Amino acid sequence: ETRDFRSPRDVDGHGTHTAGTVGGRRVANASAIGGFAKGIATGGAPNVRLAIYKVCWPVPDQSLAEGNACATDDILAAFDDAIADGVHVLSISLGSLPQSTYYTENAIAIGSLHAVKKNIVVACSAGNDGPTPSTVGNVAPWVITVGASSIDRVFSSPILLGNGMIVEGQTVTPIRRRRLHPLVYAGDVEIRGTTASNTSGTCLPGTLSRHLVRGKVVLCLNNVRAASMEVKRAGGVAAILGNPFNEIQVTPFLDPTTVVFSYSLATILTYIRTEKNPMATLVPGNTLIGTKPAPVMASFTSKGPNVVDPNILKPDITAPGFNILAAWSEASSPLKMPEDRRVVKYNMQSGTSMSCPHVSGVIALLKSIHPDWSSAAVRSALMTTCNSVLLCFSSKIEFLDNYLFFLQNFSQTFVKFTLAAATINNVVGRPIKNATGNDANPFEYGSGHFRPSRAVDPGLVYDATYTDYLLYLCSQNISLDSSFSCPEKVPTASNLNYPSLAIANMRGSIRTVTRVVTNVGKDNSTYVLGVRSPPGYVVDIVPKSLHFSKLGEKHSFNITIIRAKSSVERRNEFSFGWYTWSDGVHVVRSPIAVSSP
Repeated sequence: ETRDFRSPRDVDGHGTHTAGTVGGRRVANASAIGGFAKGIATGGAPNVRLAIYKVCWPVPDQSLAEGNACATDDILAAFDDAIADGVHVLSISLGSLPQSTYYTENAIAIGSLHAVKKNIVVACSAGNDGPTPSTVGNVAPWVITVGASSIDRVFSSPILLGNGMIVEGQTVTPIRRRRLHPLVYAGDVEIRGTTASNTSGTCLPGTLSRHLVRGKVVLCLNNVRAASMEVKRAGGVAAILGNPFNEIQVTPFLDPTTVVFSYSLATILTYIRTEKNPMATLVPGNTLIGTKPAPVMASFTSKGPNVVDPNILKPDITAPGFNILAAWSEASSPLKMPEDRRVVKYNMQSGTSMSCPHVSGVIALLKSIHPDWSSAAVRSALMTTCNSVLLCFSSKIEFLDNYLFFLQNFSQTFVKFTLAAATINNVVGRPIKNATGNDANPFEYGSGHFRPSRAVDPGLVYDATYTDYLLYLCSQNISLDSSFSCPEKVPTASNLNYPSLAIANMRGSIRTVTRVVTNVGKDNSTYVLGVRSPPGYVVDIVPKSLHFSKLGEKHSFNITIIRAKSSVERRNEFSFGWYTWSDGVHVVRSPIAVSSP
């Protein structure tokens, strides 16, 4: 009780940030500390009613920055309360790496199944354990699993070197303009014996020599807050931190600090090595809107394949979760560390915890427009709609007044791009990249970066019921409802009526699965098939067209995956493709992932 309130009041900041992203009211002149990202802040659904269930609590003798504890019984109790209270949407920005007992012991998996039984839509974070494969969490097929990607905004803070060269850097740390100071590399100013060959230059706590650092700018190899604090402890005037990825996750450091890309770090290190008296100063940062390309997958976003059942493709979708400004608890501090005594109303955070409530806010709006839609229909609408960047750019932003969407986090250009459902392309029309600069794939973004406005009118949806999920659990030899008995012939996991298709370890040369789509678009419509087969396979879908005479009408089709005779794909590696249904107005797109043993 000395660390927290026995109520939903927030001493951490995380809950305030996620709740504000879902339903915060519009606030003018909101900004991070130092005035970064200044503008109008708004949640996704500003008029939504919020019910907050606190399930995570501080750990004794541990700072908030080191994490907290979210007990299984607290999580299940929150699901019970939320279901009893009659909520429509559950936004769950927590999770863990799934284990083999996921479906029988994971509180979110079990609780969300009970919620979906009551037609509550559940959105969950994918996790922050990327870029390692097979780390995606919250993989139950009855929840919407959300990855994290960037937006079109950076916080530029260049470094001016003594030779006049300007090197790109980024920060949201307030910096006053200073004169040039001596510049040193951390590996050259360490206390002897405090580092090994693989840790030298990383500014680990207690490694820098006060005698060699005092009054200098220090170049460190890694981008962690402890490195900035170590430079300060040793008497340095500023820190330059290296970042190995092609996006920089900013932090409001306590002391003058900026972060550079690896190529810029190499440039600065070369300057130090070749200049007799290297000097540098940090230039105060500013906010830049409209940067390209965007979005880019965040380095930390957890990736597939789904370790519990790779026949369910996860994550489902990606949304903004990188350097997101939202409300913050004044009982906390920007860094959530005892050394940080600053108080702010808004703070910058990154994580799939931030991307999940973006989707949850949109779900609340969709449920208000389509209250009769099932949880599966809502997920399908978000995942499958619109795969053409040009088509999406031409759409007008007329979806609701509420879709003056996250103006603090998006420039007007990016809002125009954002409001049109899931896409696999960035704002320049090229494939979305991951944090290492390679083309991302469905194990990173699922169906793509979400763009909500076309989800209101998706044309077709892949629906599923509570019974369908129980049948799916039968395929896993699991029973979570004693009133339901598994049939003698159990459908395979890949036959769950899901908006994406994954077939793992396909034995033999051919596999056929079935999907059913429901018409929610217009009467008397005909949808025509489009397919891009995964390399090494041929996808044959029958029939090639679907005609609907009325709303609510359902049609099934068979998807046959054939391993090509000339296939040279590597064993156990997934190959990706997609298929679409289009009536000339709607484009209903589904990703495909296939692997063979």
